[in-house]
Amino acid sequence: MTKNFYSLLFSFCLLAVSSHAIAQVGNPPGQLPPAAQEALNKGILAARVPDYLLALRYFEDARKLAPEAPVVFLNMGVAESKMPGRELRAIAWFAAYLAASPDAANAPAVKSQIDVLHVKSQSNLSRLIKSVQGVVDQIPAQQRDSYSAQVPLLWALAGDNAAALRTANLIASPVSKSSALSEIASTKAWAGDLEGAQKTAELITSPYFKSEALMAIAEWQLKSGDVANSQKTLDAALKSANLIEKDDKAKNSTLFSIASAQAKGGDVASARNTAALIRDSRQKATAQSAIAKAQLMAGLSNPANPTDVTATPQTPVHLIAASDWLKKLDDDDKKNDSPLNTGPFLDLDGYLKSQPSSDDLGKMVSGSIQTARSIALAESVVEKMLAQQMPPSGQQAAFVQLQASRENAGVVSATTTLAQSGDSALAGTGTDMVKCIFYRSSAYYGRGMRIGVLVNGTMAVNLANGRWTELALPSGHHSIKGKDEKDGIEIDLQPGKTYYFRAAWVSTGWTSHRLMYSVPPEQAKSEVEKLSPLDESDIHWNRAGGGIMGRK
Repeated sequence: MTKNFYSLLFSFCLLAVSSHAIAQVGNPPGQLPPAAQEALNKGILAARVPDYLLALRYFEDARKLAPEAPVVFLNMGVAESKMPGRELRAIAWFAAYLAASPDAANAPAVKSQIDVLHVKSQSNLSRLIKSVQGVVDQIPAQQRDSYSAQVPLLWALAGDNAAALRTANLIASPVSKSSALSEIASTKAWAGDLEGAQKTAELITSPYFKSEALMAIAEWQLKSGDVANSQKTLDAALKSANLIEKDDKAKNSTLFSIASAQAKGGDVASARNTAALIRDSRQKATAQSAIAKAQLMAGLSNPANPTDVTATPQTPVHLIAASDWLKKLDDDDKKNDSPLNTGPFLDLDGYLKSQPSSDDLGKMVSGSIQTARSIALAESVVEKMLAQQMPPSGQQAAFVQLQASRENAGVVSATTTLAQSGDSALAGTGTDMVKCIFYRSSAYYGRGMRIGVLVNGTMAVNLANGRWTELALPSGHHSIKGKDEKDGIEIDLQPGKTYYFRAAWVSTGWTSHRLMYSVPPEQAKSEVEKLSPLDESDIHWNRAGGGIMGRK
């Protein structure tokens, strides 16, 4: 059985692609440090042997010595494009090169090579999913549905909607089929195909899974600024949730999610009505707290009228930079959405063959499904990043305008670098120390996780749920961000004033990230009074030389 399993799984063939049009073009003398130039030259010689693994070792040495040199990114991309199974990594290197040098003379050739690699990557992924499907078909019929339900999601992530629906329709169990269709609808919404997501949701027979799909669609409608249709979709989700029978836990959970989404979208009246339907008193109280939180967040973005939560939300436009691609290329955490520095993206054949053999076909199938899902998700993420890297004309102007409005409100996106305010832990130049309160309100979402807060790039505090602390920062300019640096604050601290900074977890669909907000004192004081002091072990600023002011 094991031998037959692997013969099926490895039936697809990975082929390298040609990169002659963008071969190494050299670099002007003096552009790289001598040691980096020497390593680069050795890598080029190794590639001509060809020994691409050795070439990559030399290129990596050059990168360590010149971490921002586009010519190194280019050569890394050329080398990895020659290695079967490394298409996504090669795409990322080429994209990093284009992000670092968008006006390069060979930019059109690099973009063309990215297209070729993308097609090849999709072809390899399709072969892998077909191999997984072939193995799933070997499982006895009475045990097959739980595995078959996962295959449609693979096709949806791969962008093959026809195959996703076709394989979903082969599932015998109505509940398993509804679950698969819900995953397909959610994936389509995430990919931007909201119309296709709606059509898929209409096919779902389970009220619970239909509600889940509709909520996912509503979330992405809201992110696109379509508040009216988002509210309509949530109304449909509520109608479906009310049809859930014999499962109060699932119904309460669904109503809670709908109420939270309605509040986030500005429909506070509907959110309160939905929360009133929740039978579990604890969940009802948590939903009401989430509604109040949504009103608070709206007040922060519109301080002139804190109760106005009907304005169309603006999703920050993040233009992909070279550093974004490098983070993906260096990511070796398998829990992330596109860890390109892990086995499946470095040597897929070798990774699959290295998996321990087992007489349990189910375990092997589960492992292969997880591998295919990781690759499909990473490919989708890379595709979305490529779309964000080169925005259409007009979107750039909108981005600049949005950046200006966010900076005026005291919030800037992660594309603003710390170099603008200095690299030291204490970027402020004043001698007066300013009282700064950092706090995190008690919330259900993310309650078990701490929120790391960076001040000028240095860890200051780890905020636990429902805790606060008081730090002394020198007057002057500072950058304050969550540890993942998705968003943050650039602020000039004035002597004699007290500043309040609030941290919160924010869901972005597939992932979550930390946000920091500057809160008006009159609003923050009442919130802080309800919280407990932060433990000393979670305060790091004294170790960075910032000092800690006494708590009161």
